Amino acid sequence: MILAFSSVDGHLVPASAGSFEAAIWLDVHNPDEHERAIVEAMMPSRVPAREEVEQIEPSTRCFIDDAGIHLRSLYMERIPEGPTRRMTSVACIIGEDRLVTVRYGANAEIHHLQQQAADRQIAITSTTDLAILLFEEKVETHADLVEAMHCEVAALRTEIHESDKKDWDEVLRRLGGLDDENGKMRLCMLDTSLGLAFLLRHLAGQVQQQTSLHGIQQDVDALTSHVAYQSEDIQFLMDSTRGFIGVRQNQINKGFSIAAVMFLPPTLIAGIYGMNFRFMPGLDSPLGYPLAIAAMVAAGLGPLWFFRRRGWL
Repeated sequence: MILAFSSVDGHLVPASAGSFEAAIWLDVHNPDEHERAIVEAMMPSRVPAREEVEQIEPSTRCFIDDAGIHLRSLYMERIPEGPTRRMTSVACIIGEDRLVTVRYGANAEIHHLQQQAADRQIAITSTTDLAILLFEEKVETHADLVEAMHCEVAALRTEIHESDKKDWDEVLRRLGGLDDENGKMRLCMLDTSLGLAFLLRHLAGQVQQQTSLHGIQQDVDALTSHVAYQSEDIQFLMDSTRGFIGVRQNQINKGFSIAAVMFLPPTLIAGIYGMNFRFMPGLDSPLGYPLAIAAMVAAGLGPLWFFRRRGWL
């Protein structure tokens, strides 16, 4: 699918169907061979395949050719069938007269910009302005995602340290998911910083654009620091959870150990008087049975009293 947008009176607006030549922005989403041919006929470069868009080598994510500046940018997107998020990659080709975005998955940031363009809310003067706007939208959206993850971590911290009833398996599963998402977010921020630095190096002399990019870079640096702190916080909560699980297991093992010590002396007494010898002390006495029971009870309560006196219970 190809969506085209033109600049009319300094505002980005959707172009009429099929009028791609005058478009300042072409959004190419999961293109087929026919759509690839249409886009490639309008620029001296071919449309990158999915594998090329998703490559992680820096040399393949930021480079320049006859078509313009090529940037590959990582995004965090929510999976429709669940609460988790995954990474997607968007290829951005910034030419002098046209910007082309190539993607093979959903992208909330691009969709939001397209909605704004439909309402004539985006003012641009060049393809560089549009690329900067894409970065601004990405950083703003990812800042909201970082804030949402921060709230999830804070809720888990309260649940771990204050709640009496906990499902430790569920807590560990949620912490593992947050750690995975936080790692992906950190990679997205590092990738964004790489793209911004590359764009800054090739916009020498464009003071206004460089000022905007420096502001975005500062936001990215702040988000990167927050994500790094959040990673340490999640790791601390994981260690705390494992510590609480270990304490709980030790309490259970202590209960079994005390029970074993309590029942060992009565078992010894019962075992002695259960031996089949003809002559045993008290075997013929009427008080033999109650005395044996009393001895077993005393032998069981004695260790319990001793443990309580030492503060082990």
